[in-house]
Amino acid sequence: MELGCEQNMHHLRLPKIKKLIVQRPWCYLYNLVGHILKRLADILLFNLFVLHSFIPQGVIDLKFGGDHGNDTFKMCYQLTCVEKPNSADNTVIFSIFQGKDNIANLRICLERFKAHIEKLKTVTWENNVFRIFMFGDYAFLCAMFGISGANGVHPCLWCLITKDEMQHPRFIRLANLSEKRTLSNLKEHLKLFQEKYGGNMKFAKKAFNVIHSTFFDIDIDQVFIPGLHITLGVYFKMFNLFIHFCEEIDLAITRHIITNNTTETDDVVSADEYTKTYREVRVLNLEIEEFEERRLLL
Repeated sequence: MELGCEQNMHHLRLPKIKKLIVQRPWCYLYNLVGHILKRLADILLFNLFVLHSFIPQGVIDLKFGGDHGNDTFKMCYQLTCVEKPNSADNTVIFSIFQGKDNIANLRICLERFKAHIEKLKTVTWENNVFRIFMFGDYAFLCAMFGISGANGVHPCLWCLITKDEMQHPRFIRLANLSEKRTLSNLKEHLKLFQEKYGGNMKFAKKAFNVIHSTFFDIDIDQVFIPGLHITLGVYFKMFNLFIHFCEEIDLAITRHIITNNTTETDDVVSADEYTKTYREVRVLNLEIEEFEERRLLL
């Protein structure tokens, strides 16, 4: 299969520079559909084809996903008709470029594959049809479907629940189920964002946080929940809570030392002032982290 390699314009963000456009290398498969069909033929030829019981007969599940790491973004596919569908050996990279996975860069390097994925919906192989799925971390999935991200008022990719409603007890949420997101209402909400609110990010919440068009028309019901990243996020939250409790112990020890080892004539900060300043710094650091996450989603 032929590879395409070229220098393309990519968007960078640097300190004190809002946006910089530079040329970066990009490599991709010319014929994605042909490559997938050839790989299926090879799997069958070498007796590697596996019929999993959880996949309907006459269907081949095909997963597309993306990931950024080591200064490059990789877009790949995985066929599930093998013994270990998620293994590295079954992961085929079909587009890779040097740069961040921001919306502008993704649009440049994935737009050519939109027609390929649409074609896969009509192609058959050995009397099997393709069922197409999407996977990746949450920021990538939100980008793929035009959602502003986890910090929005409507942060969920699968429904229109608000961030505040997520905090309600489960029985309340079950009694008041939010409307599901679909490819159809994503288009409606994007039209609302662009036409009524002029694409102003300040009003993204009024359009259910849909801020740009989807990359591929893959049903949201066929988007994998990023279980690994959710688990890592939970563990990271627990770790941060542990650090927070340790900091509180450290503050208590510091207050005790300051209170019991200084006099009114000593030129040192009071225990109350130290505690207040320390906590203000901690809040500011959290706000910086939150703004950095929002910046990366732009």
